[in-house]
Amino acid sequence: MLAGALITLGGVASVFAVCAGLDVVAALLVARLQVAPLAPPPEHAPALLASLGESLRLAVGRPRLRLMLALLTAEAAVVGALDLLFVILAVAVLGRTRAWAGYLNAAYGAGAVLAARAAPRSSRVPAWPAATPSGSAYSTRPARKTTYGESSSTSLAHRPLRPRREAPESLPIPETAP
Repeated sequence: MLAGALITLGGVASVFAVCAGLDVVAALLVARLQVAPLAPPPEHAPALLASLGESLRLAVGRPRLRLMLALLTAEAAVVGALDLLFVILAVAVLGRTRAWAGYLNAAYGAGAVLAARAAPRSSRVPAWPAATPSGSAYSTRPARKTTYGESSSTSLAHRPLRPRREAPESLPIPETAP
């Protein structure tokens, strides 16, 4: 919405200028943060090839993991092909401008969100907990005001998280035949 207003008022260049300025502000805000490193120290880090080999052995040894990796690879290939297909469909088939590729992509995304919402209703797999009116998916109690004015159901410091629904320990996914 802000980008649309900036394009209307100052053109496309103003959007890039504002984004560059906001990037500089963000960099200045986080420049002095001290964060523990995510990777182990170099002397304790495993060799790259050994780590890669261990990952491959894990994937080869577990059929469900192989299936999941194959499905994710196929999904990435299909989505990549759809990006090109949307442009071809919009321009060559429908005779519209290139902007219609974005509209088709948005319709695909909206359909994916609707399908994700409808899928748990049509299967035995439990749905992710829905958010409560107070905005927290992990609250079974009604929200109450704290001394600081924020809702207790949205403050993680006041109490531990509890899922609203219990998920089964194992999902009913059939094993594939060898």
